[in-house]
Amino acid sequence: MHIHGIGKNTDLYLETMLQAAELGNLKNQAIVVAPQFLDDDDVTAHSLNSNYLRWRGSPNGMIRGFNSLNSNPLSSFAVMDSVILRLVNKNPNLCQIIVAGHSSGGQYVNRYAAVNRAENLISVPVKYIVANPSSYLYMDNKRRVSTSLNQFQVPSSGCSGYNSWRYGLHNSTACPYLSSVADSTIRGQFKERDVVYLLGAMDNDPNHSQLETTCAAMAQGNHRLERGIIYFNHLKQYYNSNYSFDINSTQNIVVVPNAAHSSAQLILSTEGLAAMFDIQPEAAGWEVLSPALTSNHLQDVFFIDSLYGWVCGNSGTILRTTNGGNSWSAPSSVSGTSTSHIRSIFFINRNTGWATRNSGRVLKTTNGGVN
Repeated sequence: MHIHGIGKNTDLYLETMLQAAELGNLKNQAIVVAPQFLDDDDVTAHSLNSNYLRWRGSPNGMIRGFNSLNSNPLSSFAVMDSVILRLVNKNPNLCQIIVAGHSSGGQYVNRYAAVNRAENLISVPVKYIVANPSSYLYMDNKRRVSTSLNQFQVPSSGCSGYNSWRYGLHNSTACPYLSSVADSTIRGQFKERDVVYLLGAMDNDPNHSQLETTCAAMAQGNHRLERGIIYFNHLKQYYNSNYSFDINSTQNIVVVPNAAHSSAQLILSTEGLAAMFDIQPEAAGWEVLSPALTSNHLQDVFFIDSLYGWVCGNSGTILRTTNGGNSWSAPSSVSGTSTSHIRSIFFINRNTGWATRNSGRVLKTTNGGVN
């Protein structure tokens, strides 16, 4: 399952997970689900019946596990419980469930992993992928000290709600789903949950337009990458001190190089596929290189050896690598091709090659495509 973020672009989240299943060689073995949590604006925009499940300010109400606004209110966490239980009941050969979420969806999955009841009712293992969230659920009232990544203490002043539910467990009964659940139960079960914190190494912009900057969120770090690292250090120290438990035995953190605030860059990376499907990176099938080489559609690729290669595509795109694809460069000039589609490319050595474009034209280079 793949839980959407604030954009509620569920179609893209579904497509990303379908690609992940294919890259993980699981296309014909996986059931892919991408639920969409609606709000009042969605119901109005699509003229839906008022009985449709919807949440106030979704995804904010959904993240917190709050009840829906229809006449038979249901917690967003109870919705996921229902989906998981139905999947298990309808698919007796199911061997694993993966619940992934990015950005606001990552916030949802972090909280759901800690508090849900469904996992206690089934024998099928569940894995949670928490990707690039803006904030996390802390197990106690300590937060990072100043600019430290691994030192924690109770803040002396400033932000009164920094440890209230959804940032911490204080007043957790504000979430109806947790009205009869003790905080100690949540803390105890969370350490047993299989969770991967999947972070983009480039998701480090403290001024990102969608980064949560409330005082409660800022108490967890300056940007998403930092907050994820600090949170995992918090879990290590908290569970070691209070339970003599090594959280590394059930949970881990994975930082994906060159990935920013993008679900696809994380989920489809070699690291993301390996984390989700418990396969070694070299066995994860095709690796999707990120960031993308170009926004133009690519038509052909050719390598003369393990280092030298070329790709071509629409709008005159020709790119060259001399280091096995680690970096690519465009030629200084290719006369008359800015609006042409380069259809194919072929080289007989590192210097001499040809490319075809529309209108029956053939291009030739004798210097490896430098120009």
